[in-house]
Amino acid sequence: MEFNLNICNETDFSIDKDKFIFAIKLLLKKCDIKANEIKIDLNIVFARNIAKINKKYRKINDSTDVLSFSYINDRDFVNSSKNIIYLGEIFIAPDVIKKNAEKYETVFEQELSRVLIHGLLHLFGYEHEGSRKKCVEMEQMEKSIGLSFKNKKVYFLKNTKV
Repeated sequence: MEFNLNICNETDFSIDKDKFIFAIKLLLKKCDIKANEIKIDLNIVFARNIAKINKKYRKINDSTDVLSFSYINDRDFVNSSKNIIYLGEIFIAPDVIKKNAEKYETVFEQELSRVLIHGLLHLFGYEHEGSRKKCVEMEQMEKSIGLSFKNKKVYFLKNTKV
């Protein structure tokens, strides 16, 4: 299986691409999704820019740590004949993640891992808004994936100046 991970970074923050692909593979296995090629865009942006995106698409005038736009159910982004799936886009704001890590009294690396897993789950169709059942399903998958990473001491962080 080929992974096409496009990272667009407007900050001095850096993600370990191999570990992120490991997370994608783990989710593909857990969700029983098979494809010849998987495509994902990861955008690393400042808080002010994620706030603009949040306002435009969710009508929330505030920054957030992660936004995900899933294309998994959109036929325009799935090439069935070649078995290529464009899962979607994730936007993360490391400066917001850092503030949240302090707020929740955790280390930045753990909060970053949680946020990236959360964003990936949205690309795979998981939701936490709406029904309680959907929320519980997503929380259970987050914990399952998070434990897999914790046991392997996998963090997505490279050298950074956050």
